[in-house]
Amino acid sequence: MGDWYDKLSQSFRDTAKEVLAKADIDPNVRCFTRRQMKRITNNYSTTLGRGGFSVVYKGMLDDGHSVAVKQYNWRTQKKEFTKEVIIQSQCSHRNIVRLLGCCVEADAPMLVTEFVPNGNLSELLHGNIGQLPVSLETRFQIALDVAEAVVYMHYSQNHPILHGDIKPSNILLGDKYVAKLCDFGISRLLCMDNDEYTGFVIGSMGYMDPVYRETGRLSPKCDVYSFGVVLLELITRSKGIDDQNRSLARVFAHSSIDERYKLFDNEIVTNENVDFIQEMANLALDCLKSEIEDRPQMKEVLEHLYSLKRKMLEQERKIAELMEERRIAELTERRTVAFREIKAILQDIGFERLVTKEKIDSIVGNPKQVSTSEAFSGKSSVLIQRAIGKICMGHLKNIRFIVIKMSVEADEIWKEMFLYEMIKQSRIEHCNVAKLFGCCLDHVDAPVLVYKYGDIGLHDALFGNAWQQFDCPFACEIRLEIAVGAAEGLAHLHSLNVVHGDVRTANVVLDVYSKSKLEMPGITAFMAKIAGYGTQRLLSLDKAKHEIFLTENIHYKDPHFLKTGLMAKEYDVYGFGVVLVELFAQNMVQMHDVNMVLKELDGIPARCHHLKEIKKLASWCLASKVTERPAMDKVVRCLRAVLTNLQNLHDPCNCKSMYNKSAMQSEQITSAKSASS
Repeated sequence: MGDWYDKLSQSFRDTAKEVLAKADIDPNVRCFTRRQMKRITNNYSTTLGRGGFSVVYKGMLDDGHSVAVKQYNWRTQKKEFTKEVIIQSQCSHRNIVRLLGCCVEADAPMLVTEFVPNGNLSELLHGNIGQLPVSLETRFQIALDVAEAVVYMHYSQNHPILHGDIKPSNILLGDKYVAKLCDFGISRLLCMDNDEYTGFVIGSMGYMDPVYRETGRLSPKCDVYSFGVVLLELITRSKGIDDQNRSLARVFAHSSIDERYKLFDNEIVTNENVDFIQEMANLALDCLKSEIEDRPQMKEVLEHLYSLKRKMLEQERKIAELMEERRIAELTERRTVAFREIKAILQDIGFERLVTKEKIDSIVGNPKQVSTSEAFSGKSSVLIQRAIGKICMGHLKNIRFIVIKMSVEADEIWKEMFLYEMIKQSRIEHCNVAKLFGCCLDHVDAPVLVYKYGDIGLHDALFGNAWQQFDCPFACEIRLEIAVGAAEGLAHLHSLNVVHGDVRTANVVLDVYSKSKLEMPGITAFMAKIAGYGTQRLLSLDKAKHEIFLTENIHYKDPHFLKTGLMAKEYDVYGFGVVLVELFAQNMVQMHDVNMVLKELDGIPARCHHLKEIKKLASWCLASKVTERPAMDKVVRCLRAVLTNLQNLHDPCNCKSMYNKSAMQSEQITSAKSASS
C-alpha cells in the first residue's frame, strides 16, 4: 500500500512539474511547499466549501492577504489540475479570480487564489438564511461582469478558453458585488487543429448545453448557453434546476409572454422597468436557442448588454428628472402656501417692511445692469453663493443694498422662527447697525431679504482697492473710529439679545460722509455699521446648510462655536477680536492659533501710539475661556478710551477725527427722514 501511494504521488508530481514547465506561468504565481500550505491554512481549520473533486479552505499569506486554497483529492485526474493552473495563469482580468500560487508537493495538489469576501451568486439569490433584497441594477451589473469575463476568455488568447461550468455557485462576489468567475476544473483549451468533440461529458445539470450533453461537441456557444441560464436566474430568482428537477430554461422557453411576466422576480419589477427586464429575458432566450448556429457569439451578447445599460442609464436619468420636477413642484407649492401665511400674519400685525417683487427687481447691480431676479438666475457676475442662500449687491437711487434670496425648507418651525426674526429686525434702529429695508414674499420659490448696505465694505477697504478713492491715509485714528462704530453696533444687538453669529470684516460696512454733507471742507468721515446679522439663526434649523455655514470664513469663528454649533454673544466677541486684529494689522488672519493671531499686531509701525492697548483688548476678546471674554459694551468703553487718549495726544500723523459723532448721528437721522418722505 505504501509503495503504491508513493509511486502515485511521485507520478503526480512529475506530471505536474512537466506541464508547469511548459506553461506560460505568470511570474507572480508562486509555488508553495507542503509546510507553507499548512501554515497558510492554519492546519486546514476553516472550510469554505466542498465539491465532488475538491475542498476549499480559507487561508492567509504572510503579508496578511486572505486567500482561498483549493485542495484536490486523488479521484481528480492529474492533468486536470495542471490544466487548471495553465488556464488560470493565462487569465488576468478583474472579473476572473486571480491565481496566486500552487502546491505540487502535498499529498493532494492545491491551488492558491485570491479570496473573494462576499460569497457567490447562488448564496445571494437563494441563501437559506433569508433572501436579501438585490436591486435590478446590481443584478444587471453582475451579468455584465460575467459577460466581460467570458468574452475575455473566448477572445483574448491565441486559443479560445472555455469555462465549461458557468453557474451561480462559480460566480463569486467581491466588494460592491463585483462578480468574478472561478473554478476552471473542467475548462478546455480549444485549438484549431484539435478534435472539438469529447467522449467525457461533465458539467452541471440545468446549466449544461443540451447539444454538448448529447453529442459531446465543444464550442464557445456552450458557455453562451450557460450564461443564458444565469441571466434568467438573475431576473427570476429561480434556480437553474429546481427541487423537482425542472429546468428553468425549458420552463421559460415554453411559457407564453404573460406566463414569463409572472416568472419575473416581483422584487425588481415595476411599471417603469418591465420592458427593460423583458429585453434581458429576450437576450437570455437567444442564448438558449437549440440550434448552436442561431445563438449569438459572446461578444454580441456583451454588446447587447451594453446597449441595454445605455437604455437603463437614460431611463434612470428621465426618471430622476421627473422625480426632481415633482419634488420642486411640491416644494414650490408648500413654500408658496407658507409664504402666503407668513405675509398675512405680518400684515395683520402691522409689519411695514413688506416689499414687492417689482421693488426688488428695481435694485440693479454693476457692472451688468440686470434685475435682481436675473442676477439670482445666474445672469450676473455680482452674485455670491453662501449657506444662507444667494446674495446680490445692487443700487437703488444711489443707495447701496444687499439682497439675500434665502434657500430654505419652509416648515412650521422655520415659519415661526422667520416671523420672529422679521419682527425683531424691523425694530432695530441704530446708526451702527445695517437696517432691514424690507422682506419680499412674492418671489415664489424663496423669501428675499433686503438690507441697506454701506458705501464700501471694511474687507474691501483693508484688502482690496476700495480705499484708493479717498484722499486720506488709513490712519490709526480712522481705524479706531471704525472699531468703535462696529463695536457699538454689535453691543446694541447684544442689548436686544440678538446674537450676530457671523462677525467678520466682510460684515462691517462703512458709510462715507463728505464735506458736502458735514459742511467741513477737506474732511472725509466714515460711519461703521455691523451687517449680516439675524439670518444665521435660521440656518441652525437645516443641518446640512448649518454644516456649510460652519466651514465658511472659519477663522473668524470661535473654536467653541465650531464644536457646539450653538450661537452665543461670547462667540461674537471672539469674531470681533479677529476683526480688530485685521483692522490694525491690515493682514488677513488665516489660522485659529490665538497667539499666532496676536503676533499679526507685532508688525504694525510705531506710528500707532496705542497699539499696546489694542493688542491687550484683542487678546481679551480672543481668550480661550469663554467666561473670561469681555461683554461688547465693555469693549466699546475700552475702545472709546483709547480713541479719546489718541485725540488728546495730537496725533503726529495729522489724521485726528474732525467730526462730532452725535452731530453725524443727527445728520444721518435727518437724511433718513428725508429719504423716507
